[in-house]
Amino acid sequence: MNTNRLWRITSLSLSFVAVFAIWLSWAFLRDVLKKLEISDLLPSELGPWGDSFGALTSLFTLLGFIGITTTIVLQRQQMATSEKFQRLERFDNLYFEIMKLIREVRKEVKFRYTENYAQATGHSKRETVYDTQALRFAWREISYFFNKSGKQITLAETQKIYHEIIHDRFESGFAPYFRSVFTIMRKIDEEENLSEKEKHFYANLIRSQMNSYELAVVALNALSPVAGNLKYYLTKYRMLKYLPVGSSRRLVLIPHYDEIAFQGRDEIN
Repeated sequence: MNTNRLWRITSLSLSFVAVFAIWLSWAFLRDVLKKLEISDLLPSELGPWGDSFGALTSLFTLLGFIGITTTIVLQRQQMATSEKFQRLERFDNLYFEIMKLIREVRKEVKFRYTENYAQATGHSKRETVYDTQALRFAWREISYFFNKSGKQITLAETQKIYHEIIHDRFESGFAPYFRSVFTIMRKIDEEENLSEKEKHFYANLIRSQMNSYELAVVALNALSPVAGNLKYYLTKYRMLKYLPVGSSRRLVLIPHYDEIAFQGRDEIN
């Protein structure tokens, strides 16, 4: 309970106590006067004086109305606060459920080098790998073709390489993972009861669960037309900040993302 609300309740309580004390004093005034032997003040003479307390009755009624109104207002405020906490609790539960789901579907992500890449790099054993290793291998092959060109790759060329190496070959494993990441980012962005600082906090938790190769592949997927608004969320919440400076993971993505995506909140003017 905040200080202003406590002050209002205390003031209202003291007002009721004061009014009740005055009313009680009037009820026992006759007996008090007798004990004090003030004989010249008879009950019949006190009548007109008592009538003057009609205003007191009106005041008491007014205070009662104010009390009821204040109670209703406080109850509504309390209900609104309670509802907000309930919504945040539901969001927390949903958030960590999706985080758990991301880890589970990531285990089903698989990747295998293409024949061309295996021959060009000497990877004679084209084994299928899973989970974070699949994401690392996927980026390794993609970055090879980016670097092979020796020039800056256009967005259309980047999308083509991504689709040929990952999406067209292993969409069934990668797609649920990317959708889960997209869903949790959208939930964070759309939650009305979170401040911007809190939204960045939750986004940072997601980023902390990804290694740089994983994050780079997610950012590459976000460039695809099938990724919805994922690029917007990665940019807004500065998800690419910790990609190693000078690495292919950053250099490949820089031409296709706003510089804000690579900066921290404290670096934005």
